[in-house]
Amino acid sequence: MITIIGPAPMLKESSDQIEVRKAFNDMAKTVSDAFNKPNTAASNSYPVWTPYPAGSYVFPSGSQSASAGQLTVGAVTTAPAFGAGAVLQAYYRNWGKSVDLMWFLQQTAASASAGSGFYLLPMPLGILIDTTLASLGLTTDTVIGSAYQGMMLRGFDGANTWNAIMSLVPITTTYFQAVVTYTSTAGVANNNLWRSTVFNPNGYTKLNVSGIITGIPIQ
Repeated sequence: MITIIGPAPMLKESSDQIEVRKAFNDMAKTVSDAFNKPNTAASNSYPVWTPYPAGSYVFPSGSQSASAGQLTVGAVTTAPAFGAGAVLQAYYRNWGKSVDLMWFLQQTAASASAGSGFYLLPMPLGILIDTTLASLGLTTDTVIGSAYQGMMLRGFDGANTWNAIMSLVPITTTYFQAVVTYTSTAGVANNNLWRSTVFNPNGYTKLNVSGIITGIPIQ
């Protein structure tokens, strides 16, 4: 005798199960829609990443003209010159009371000059640091002031690759110094400032500096 077993009878969902399933599907759709929306101000509540404005960025080492989205690196004395074909990019995200900064520097050839003195990295033109909420530092290796983490540096000197973690300390309302908070590099002490004698672009045929720095209070 052959017994044919058909499909199991469908169990009827209770009203509670139906509500749970519907709520789960609605939540899944909401999450999916959020991930698939383009990164524009019209589609979400987050400010978009905007290129640094074009214009003249002023440092003690002199003014530097930049195109939109170009990172400039100044110095206390003489600005460094990066190798041929170097990529320097700068973006910011304005939250109204604070900004996030995103920088990227990539050098794949030897630099023309290491410059002289401590290196300086700028705020976007027209946006000033709120010094009532951020303490300014000093232009020495003994830095006193607010520190914002988020920078990574990697350099190749032709024989070895060295790494460093750096924090930013505001020196004025318009620019920062980078402080080495950890490094694997022989001869470079933690708390040294990035400068012409520490991770200078002339000493490394390949140099990468990048990071996202968040929560800088602004005026």
